[in-house]
Amino acid sequence: MIIFLPNSLGIRRFAVVASRKVGKALKRNRAKRLLREFFRRNENIFPASADFILVASPKILSFKYSELEEKLKPKLSEEFSNAVP
Repeated sequence: MIIFLPNSLGIRRFAVVASRKVGKALKRNRAKRLLREFFRRNENIFPASADFILVASPKILSFKYSELEEKLKPKLSEEFSNAVP
């Protein structure tokens, strides 16, 4: 799940949340690392001047990074192409 809110700062801010439902600390940390890396490599997809909170789900642990990027990138590109910066 992604929570998206415009801000007036002129920068993108990004946070990742992984609850205990994802698993113990090792699994939560992996989920957060995957999402942070996705944001780092695909920062241009996200509109400037916005805050993003990504909430990890247990399903993310079944993906390798390349599979995650393959699934998320097209969906987010389409979603944020219509978003107001």
